[in-house]
Amino acid sequence: MKKLIIFFAVLALAGCDDDSSNNTTNNTTNNTTNNTTNNTTNNTTNNTTNNTTNNTNPDCSAPPRNFWNYDLTVMPPANVEIPATCRGEDENVLVYVADEAWDDEMVTPDMVENIITAWEETTPGDSTAGIYTLVTETFGTPPDIDDDPRIIIFITPLGSYNGYTFDGYFKSENQSEGSYSNMTEMVYLDCEHHSPDSEYLLGVLAHEFQHMISYGIDAMEDDWMDETMSQGAMFMTGYHSDLQYANSFLTTRHSTSPLIVSDVRNYDYGAGFLFAAYFINRMGDTGFVNLAADEERGITSLDSIISSELGISFWEFMLDWSIASLVNDSSVESGKYNYPVIGESLSSITTISGTRGEAVEKDMGIGTMFYAEYAVDGSPEFTITTSGDDLLLAAVYYGGDGSSPIVTILDNTSTYTADGSDGSVVFVILNTIQTGPVSFTAE
Repeated sequence: MKKLIIFFAVLALAGCDDDSSNNTTNNTTNNTTNNTTNNTTNNTTNNTTNNTTNNTNPDCSAPPRNFWNYDLTVMPPANVEIPATCRGEDENVLVYVADEAWDDEMVTPDMVENIITAWEETTPGDSTAGIYTLVTETFGTPPDIDDDPRIIIFITPLGSYNGYTFDGYFKSENQSEGSYSNMTEMVYLDCEHHSPDSEYLLGVLAHEFQHMISYGIDAMEDDWMDETMSQGAMFMTGYHSDLQYANSFLTTRHSTSPLIVSDVRNYDYGAGFLFAAYFINRMGDTGFVNLAADEERGITSLDSIISSELGISFWEFMLDWSIASLVNDSSVESGKYNYPVIGESLSSITTISGTRGEAVEKDMGIGTMFYAEYAVDGSPEFTITTSGDDLLLAAVYYGGDGSSPIVTILDNTSTYTADGSDGSVVFVILNTIQTGPVSFTAE
């Protein structure tokens, strides 16, 4: 599946009522069947009964609504109104389903019940807490523009365009008045390409819910940071929806696809998912709590939180993360370079085979990394030369006896001696400053 970031315009609220058609139908039936004396009684009774039946659901007290949505099968997307009925509710949620999707059985009562259970009661990440509790306790309280603290989950087919499919989204425009604003707290969830109660889309739901909270607390947060916190919400609830993108990042994109971006359309969700998982491993349950509450933004905020907790800078933490993506071994330095929850599901990172004395040159973005591997072959000493001070370096020695790897943090220009005369050394090179060509030589 391909992912696509959509920048949404403003949507608006509209109402829907079937009273007129229902009344006409039932009046005709009753007048034909019943005698003149009973017409008034029957029309009143039948109209009341049928209006109640068509405008309410026994599993939800909220009325039917029309929601503004995007038709994503065309570009630019068109604003469309979607009739929907509430199919389930609980303390913190109203689940609306597009009427057409319900009629076509794309969404069933069991699916709605499963979504509510995941939202309110239990997740793979915590059997005693639902998505709502886990995400709000970590990232904060959601906004409440409509004086109803319940979050609307709107399930509807989101379509596809040129091979791109759409999983779900939060629209900040619903948080203010406008021609196409629904004026409510809501998350849109697809039901066309995945079952809406699948673990994949429940992870998307957690991700988008964090966006809602983040928008309400600090709408000016750096986009890449907001996306990373949403990946954290996905990870901590135990829905590893973007694990496939994490593995793709490890095998093919770590040197070209950045975590830190100025344009969110270039954000790598695999990198974000891995970083969030590692951040939780190192910082514990309070890491994202402190990050969400911090008044600073982006790298400045991360640097403050990490240095306060671990005594290292953000970029030193990034180097540790880069090493962990290579090593992924709980036996090394007390699990410092490890993904304890998802480690066994991760692909091995792709390395470059280096030749001593020959420069490895790469075009790199800020926060990207590459891995150059050299055979020791009886010569454990290496002299390192780089293109500048913008790179952070580490060496990871893999002995020929299969023992645990040994990690050494290096200076930009230095010598390095491996801990044995056989096996191999992988140099980890992290770019910290600017996008452009970099050069690394080991001889």
